[in-house]
Order: sequence, then C-alpha cells, then structure tokens
Amino acid sequence: MTSCIRCSCGNFGAMKLQLLIALLVICTHLQAQTKLSYALDRNLDSATYPHTISVKTDALAYGLLIFNVAAEIDIAPCWTFNLPIHYSGLNYFRSTTKFRVFSVQPEVRYWTPGVKGLFYGTHLGLTYYNIAANGTYRYQDTQRRRPALGGGVAIGYRVAFKHNPRWFVEFSAGLGVYDVHYEKFINEQNGRQASSDIHATYFGPDQLRVSFGYSFDWHKPKNHEK
Repeated sequence: MTSCIRCSCGNFGAMKLQLLIALLVICTHLQAQTKLSYALDRNLDSATYPHTISVKTDALAYGLLIFNVAAEIDIAPCWTFNLPIHYSGLNYFRSTTKFRVFSVQPEVRYWTPGVKGLFYGTHLGLTYYNIAANGTYRYQDTQRRRPALGGGVAIGYRVAFKHNPRWFVEFSAGLGVYDVHYEKFINEQNGRQASSDIHATYFGPDQLRVSFGYSFDWHKPKNHEK
C-alpha cells in the first residue's frame, strides 16, 4: 500500500514558519546588543578562524520527554558539521499514548559571513518510531527494522549570552522528505496488527529546536584573539 503523507495540519506548518520569523527578528535585535560568541567568529581566513566544538541540547524536545544531545564541530571557515541524537522510550502516563523515538540527523551548516549567527543547513535523517495518541491505532516502523529515511534543509540563528559568550541559545527549523514504511496495531496492550508494511512519503517539518549549548576550543590559532 502506497500513499503520500503531507503535513496533516497546514495551519501547524504556517504557525511554525511564523514562529521562526518572529524568533529571527527578536534574535537580530538581541545580537545588536550582545557580544559575539567566540563560536560565532568564523573568520574567512582559514589561518585565523577559531576551531571550536559546541555541545548542546534541545529544550523543546524535553516537552515530549525526548532526551537529546548534539555536538557541532568546525570543519572549514564558515562551515560546521552538526550531529544531534534524540531518544525516548517512555509512555505518556498510559500505554496508549507514547512518542517513542530514536533519531539521528547529521547536518552540514553554512554560516553567513554577512550576518553573524545566521546559518543554512542541509541534513540527512534516520528515525525509528513507535507512536500512539490514545486513538484507535498505534504506529511503528515496519518490524522495527525499517526506519524513516530522508533529508531536508534548515535555517537557524544563534545568539551568544552577554556575560559569557561561550554559552549560547540557538533556534532552528527545517523541512524534509522521508521514505516511510510502517505498521498499524490496535492501540491496546498486546494489540493485534491491523495493517502491515504500509509505504508512504512524508513531506513536512522535520526540525524545530530551541537549543542551549556551550562552545570550547579544540584548536586555537596562535594569532587569534577573543
């Protein structure tokens, strides 16, 4: 069985876009009053740009009880590699409501030299899932061996904290396309299988994060000054 899954709630996608625009406007205002982070100072001169590693976590994911961590490393002037990992094996207070997931989304980012803190990214995505919303059915990847696979693009903005610019907050949002194979089960304990190996294509939001993190040096050029 093959189908196409679009964002089932158009208003939800529009709200995300409006939220991102509002966040970018706010961040631009804050950045004008904030000392630039060492991690944001990606000099175009490869001999002097700072090499940093950032470790961060997405605050929004904790609202869904999804534990997560991400690491980002400089790979070239204006370019970084970001690797977030998300995991949740919990039910939401009952067995018929859950958002169990294991997800990785490696992303290459380009940081614009003209606007400090603004970046564009392209990413791949892999997600295993077991989802139920207290409805008739529970959905999970086929035989727990067919994760959703795909990728997309993202945009984001990072703002350093004034008193210690190694600490930062980062906003990002993205859209992606994923090949999905999943099964439907009756949403009850040990519920029987209702459908097997449904094939679909998902297009819609695949990233919305508000992350807090810290940047530190893994190599600092001798002639670089903070």
